[in-house]
Amino acid sequence: MTTISWYAFALEYLEVRWGEVSAKTRNETNDALCSITMAML
Repeated sequence: MTTISWYAFALEYLEVRWGEVSAKTRNETNDALCSITMAML
């Protein structure tokens, strides 16, 4: 099993999804990932 950091996962997820979704969804996804990251700190 490969271990990946939360930060690396979030960046990879955004990179994969960014071109496929609307601007509103991009903004919501970014907000959600930021909220999750802050909760984990």
